[in-house]
Amino acid sequence: MFNPEIRIDDNGRHEIFDPVRKQFVALTPEEHVRQFMIFFLHSQKNVPYSLMGVERQIRVNNLVKRPDIVVFSNSGNVEIIVECKAPKVEISTNTLDQIIRYNMALHAKYLILTNGDTCFCVCCNDGNPVIISVDDLVYKKNDINQTE
Repeated sequence: MFNPEIRIDDNGRHEIFDPVRKQFVALTPEEHVRQFMIFFLHSQKNVPYSLMGVERQIRVNNLVKRPDIVVFSNSGNVEIIVECKAPKVEISTNTLDQIIRYNMALHAKYLILTNGDTCFCVCCNDGNPVIISVDDLVYKKNDINQTE
Protein backbone atom coordinates (compact mmCIF):
# COMPACT_ATOMS: atom_id res chain seq x y z
CA MET A 1 0.00 0.00 0.00
CA PHE A 2 1.34 3.40 -1.00
CA ASN A 3 1.74 5.31 2.26
CA PRO A 4 4.47 7.93 1.75
CA GLU A 5 6.06 9.93 4.53
CA ILE A 6 4.69 13.48 4.33
CA ARG A 7 5.55 16.45 6.52
CA ILE A 8 4.96 20.18 6.67
CA ASP A 9 8.07 22.36 6.44
CA ASP A 10 8.77 25.54 8.42
CA ASN A 11 6.92 27.60 5.79
CA GLY A 12 3.77 25.49 5.96
CA ARG A 13 4.41 23.66 2.67
CA HIS A 14 3.83 19.95 2.34
CA GLU A 15 6.81 17.74 1.53
CA ILE A 16 7.07 14.07 0.60
CA PHE A 17 10.04 11.81 1.26
CA ASP A 18 11.82 10.56 -1.86
CA PRO A 19 13.57 7.25 -1.09
CA VAL A 20 15.72 7.52 -4.22
CA ARG A 21 17.07 11.01 -3.53
CA LYS A 22 16.91 10.27 0.23
CA GLN A 23 15.37 13.64 1.05
CA PHE A 24 12.08 15.45 1.41
CA VAL A 25 10.89 17.32 -1.70
CA ALA A 26 7.98 19.67 -2.34
CA LEU A 27 4.70 17.77 -2.61
CA THR A 28 3.23 18.83 -5.95
CA PRO A 29 0.64 16.84 -7.89
CA GLU A 30 3.37 15.68 -10.31
CA GLU A 31 5.67 14.74 -7.43
CA HIS A 32 2.92 12.62 -5.88
CA VAL A 33 2.62 10.70 -9.18
CA ARG A 34 6.42 10.36 -9.36
CA GLN A 35 6.61 8.98 -5.82
CA PHE A 36 3.81 6.52 -6.55
CA MET A 37 5.73 5.25 -9.60
CA ILE A 38 8.89 4.87 -7.50
CA PHE A 39 6.83 2.88 -4.98
CA PHE A 40 5.31 0.75 -7.78
CA LEU A 41 8.67 0.01 -9.41
CA HIS A 42 10.24 -0.88 -6.07
CA SER A 43 7.39 -2.88 -4.52
CA GLN A 44 5.83 -4.52 -7.61
CA LYS A 45 8.77 -4.83 -10.02
CA ASN A 46 11.55 -5.30 -7.43
CA VAL A 47 13.65 -2.40 -8.68
CA PRO A 48 16.18 -1.40 -6.01
CA TYR A 49 16.19 2.30 -5.14
CA SER A 50 19.92 2.27 -5.83
CA LEU A 51 19.24 1.50 -9.51
CA MET A 52 16.79 4.39 -9.98
CA GLY A 53 17.66 7.94 -10.90
CA VAL A 54 15.21 10.80 -10.35
CA GLU A 55 15.43 13.96 -12.46
CA ARG A 56 19.02 13.21 -13.46
CA GLN A 57 20.45 15.47 -16.10
CA ILE A 58 20.95 14.14 -19.64
CA ARG A 59 21.80 15.81 -22.94
CA VAL A 60 19.47 15.51 -25.91
CA ASN A 61 20.57 17.38 -29.06
CA ASN A 62 22.80 19.65 -26.94
CA LEU A 63 19.87 20.50 -24.65
CA VAL A 64 19.83 19.63 -20.95
CA LYS A 65 16.82 17.47 -20.02
CA ARG A 66 15.73 15.73 -16.82
CA PRO A 67 13.64 12.57 -17.18
CA ASP A 68 11.44 11.96 -14.13
CA ILE A 69 12.68 8.43 -13.41
CA VAL A 70 15.37 6.35 -15.09
CA VAL A 71 15.85 2.71 -14.09
CA PHE A 72 19.22 1.06 -14.68
CA SER A 73 20.46 -2.51 -14.79
CA ASN A 74 23.44 -3.54 -12.63
CA SER A 75 25.68 -2.99 -15.66
CA GLY A 76 24.46 0.61 -16.02
CA ASN A 77 22.22 0.10 -19.05
CA VAL A 78 19.00 2.09 -19.07
CA GLU A 79 16.06 -0.31 -18.76
CA ILE A 80 13.10 2.01 -18.12
CA ILE A 81 12.32 5.71 -18.54
CA VAL A 82 9.26 7.07 -16.73
CA GLU A 83 7.68 10.42 -17.52
CA CYS A 84 5.21 11.63 -14.90
CA LYS A 85 2.63 14.37 -15.24
CA ALA A 86 0.18 15.84 -12.76
CA PRO A 87 -3.25 14.13 -12.76
CA LYS A 88 -4.86 17.10 -14.53
CA VAL A 89 -2.31 16.97 -17.37
CA GLU A 90 -3.45 14.85 -20.31
CA ILE A 91 -1.07 12.23 -21.67
CA SER A 92 -0.74 13.46 -25.24
CA THR A 93 1.44 13.18 -28.30
CA ASN A 94 3.57 15.97 -26.78
CA THR A 95 4.24 13.75 -23.76
CA LEU A 96 5.07 10.85 -26.05
CA ASP A 97 7.40 13.07 -28.11
CA GLN A 98 9.14 14.15 -24.89
CA ILE A 99 9.90 10.61 -23.73
CA ILE A 100 10.93 9.55 -27.26
CA ARG A 101 13.48 12.40 -27.27
CA TYR A 102 14.83 11.14 -23.94
CA ASN A 103 15.06 7.65 -25.37
CA MET A 104 17.07 8.85 -28.36
CA ALA A 105 19.86 9.48 -25.85
CA LEU A 106 19.19 6.67 -23.34
CA HIS A 107 17.99 3.66 -25.42
CA ALA A 108 15.67 2.16 -22.79
CA LYS A 109 13.81 -1.10 -23.20
CA TYR A 110 10.59 0.35 -21.70
CA LEU A 111 8.99 3.80 -21.71
CA ILE A 112 6.25 4.61 -19.20
CA LEU A 113 3.99 7.67 -19.43
CA THR A 114 1.63 8.39 -16.55
CA ASN A 115 -0.41 11.10 -14.91
CA GLY A 116 -1.49 8.81 -12.08
CA ASP A 117 -4.88 8.16 -13.68
CA THR A 118 -3.68 6.98 -17.08
CA CYS A 119 -0.58 4.87 -17.65
CA PHE A 120 0.96 3.78 -20.94
CA CYS A 121 3.91 1.44 -21.20
CA VAL A 122 5.80 0.97 -24.46
CA CYS A 123 8.20 -1.92 -24.97
CA CYS A 124 10.95 -0.84 -27.38
CA ASN A 125 12.48 -4.25 -28.11
CA ASP A 126 14.07 -4.79 -31.52
CA GLY A 127 13.05 -1.36 -32.80
CA ASN A 128 9.37 -2.35 -32.92
CA PRO A 129 7.59 -0.36 -30.20
CA VAL A 130 4.59 -2.17 -28.72
CA ILE A 131 2.16 -0.81 -26.13
CA ILE A 132 1.88 -3.24 -23.22
CA SER A 133 0.29 -3.19 -19.79
CA VAL A 134 2.63 -1.85 -17.12
CA ASP A 135 1.81 -5.08 -15.26
CA ASP A 136 3.52 -6.99 -18.09
CA LEU A 137 6.74 -5.01 -17.73
CA VAL A 138 9.64 -7.34 -16.88
CA TYR A 139 12.61 -5.82 -15.08
CA LYS A 140 15.84 -7.76 -14.76
CA LYS A 141 18.78 -6.33 -12.91
CA ASN A 142 21.11 -8.52 -15.02
CA ASP A 143 24.66 -8.99 -13.86
CA ILE A 144 24.79 -9.54 -10.11
CA ASN A 145 22.21 -10.27 -7.49
CA GLN A 146 21.74 -7.16 -5.46
CA THR A 147 19.54 -6.84 -2.43
CA GLU A 148 18.20 -3.81 -0.69
